[in-house]
Amino acid sequence: MPSPSTLSDFFDQARLSAQVFHLGRRVQPCDAGHFRAFEEERTAWELPLRATARVAIILHAEGTPARQAVVWCLAFALDELGQLQPAPRDAFLRRLLERQGERPSGEALLDPLKDNPLAFAPEPLPLALLHAQAFKALGLPPSGKFAEARAYYSGEPDAHDWATLDYQSVADWCVRMDAAQARRLAERIDALPAEPLTALCRMLEHLPSEEPGLIEALRIRAERDPTLREACLRALLASPIDAAATQLERLLDHRPGIEELAIISARGWHHLEHEQRLARYLEAIAQEPAFDFTSCVRDLAQLPRLRLPVIMALRTAADGSAVQRRLNELPRR
Repeated sequence: MPSPSTLSDFFDQARLSAQVFHLGRRVQPCDAGHFRAFEEERTAWELPLRATARVAIILHAEGTPARQAVVWCLAFALDELGQLQPAPRDAFLRRLLERQGERPSGEALLDPLKDNPLAFAPEPLPLALLHAQAFKALGLPPSGKFAEARAYYSGEPDAHDWATLDYQSVADWCVRMDAAQARRLAERIDALPAEPLTALCRMLEHLPSEEPGLIEALRIRAERDPTLREACLRALLASPIDAAATQLERLLDHRPGIEELAIISARGWHHLEHEQRLARYLEAIAQEPAFDFTSCVRDLAQLPRLRLPVIMALRTAADGSAVQRRLNELPRR
């Protein structure tokens, strides 16, 4: 059998069940075919974050219980085109082959992560989201406080107080929320206190809602409560529906501030796959002196679906526009 040239090959040969999750721009499942194509340098990473592909890989040996799975959290460096820089991955793979038997499992799978430059520890919120999505994918039950979170956000009369909940319970509920529950939640948005609403919005940034009533409720709360505006906008703009795109356009109509511009790039980038919106957004960030125009443009251009539109928008920027002035200020190579 030939020596594996990718982690995907290694998992196959070692008969390891591997489920990949994005752990960067969003926390969500990653298609195994996309991960393999990325490793084989046939495609750019679909959701880059600051020039890295951040992933969680849930591994367990075939025939072993899902609860014995281990988690690898790895950050792969990307080149200017958003593709894998293979050297660090190759070094990790060599380390795997040196230290592992034919069918590694359990603690043996954790050894390669020790002192590994690719490994990282996620923050509590993405870790809670990963746990919730992985348990659902593996057919495992949610955390013990799942029912309490469902009761609280659904407004059930016997619901526990918010203080009894945590990020994990909120993540579990959001991952398993159905359309009917989303509609009931929409009716609760206006009454939710700041802390539980903020926790909810932080989950919805990664679990975009397609429920129009919920998106409208978040829009109204954002306008009514300035202290929660940014949290609501992040959850709202993550949604793929037209109402979210319309809200982005409204923001651009009123010269958004630095935080709002950053939210559009971080959570609403998919709405910029639109010639006019993209041109308006680039002009808006170019007009804000304190905004890091170059870093934002570079970050957007690493998204495969935005790379060519961004390049074309920069090339066709009108003479005298803020975008053209920013480009003229860049050092010449």
